[in-house]
Amino acid sequence: MLLPDIFPVPSPTTNMAILNGVEMYVRTCNPYNSCCSGKHCDKSDMYRNGQVQKFCACHQMCSRSGEPGIAWGLNLTTRGGDRISTYDFSSTTFLFDWIFKRRFSCIIRAGHLDDYDTLPLIEEAGTKVIDEVNRSGGWTCIMWQKWGHVADSAAPTKFVQAGMVTHHLVSIAPTRPELLNSTKLNGFKVDLKDL
Repeated sequence: MLLPDIFPVPSPTTNMAILNGVEMYVRTCNPYNSCCSGKHCDKSDMYRNGQVQKFCACHQMCSRSGEPGIAWGLNLTTRGGDRISTYDFSSTTFLFDWIFKRRFSCIIRAGHLDDYDTLPLIEEAGTKVIDEVNRSGGWTCIMWQKWGHVADSAAPTKFVQAGMVTHHLVSIAPTRPELLNSTKLNGFKVDLKDL
């Protein structure tokens, strides 16, 4: 189902955007340890500004069985040519639909993923998958943003709109999945059993 495009609107309140046919590029890839043991948790917004959040949406936090996640820094280019940088996109669905062949065993931690040999394989898999989808109709990106306000240095009780907006990706999916070759995409996936 193709969702309609909803473009980001400058606003002091939180608003959403849906962008279809977006080209994405991997900028960073940061594995992190999570305390969440929720089997259906997507770990959305678990990693923010270099820190792992203490709670997630599913509230099944248990450090003994938490599964690691990966925070991706992504550059987006809309069909209209606008460029958006996003930070810390974290999604279990994205990892196991596109990056890894199977779920992590209970012993896997961020240190295993951040290993000198493993991290380049993960980054390469992410880049190949994203590039392949870019060539086949691009991505549908659902995000939220809020134009922040900062105190005016001349009048500390007054606030002015901040110059930079942070876009928070919530979900990414191929805009035209029917154009994708699933066998080719599955060939890009990393199997941690092979390492």
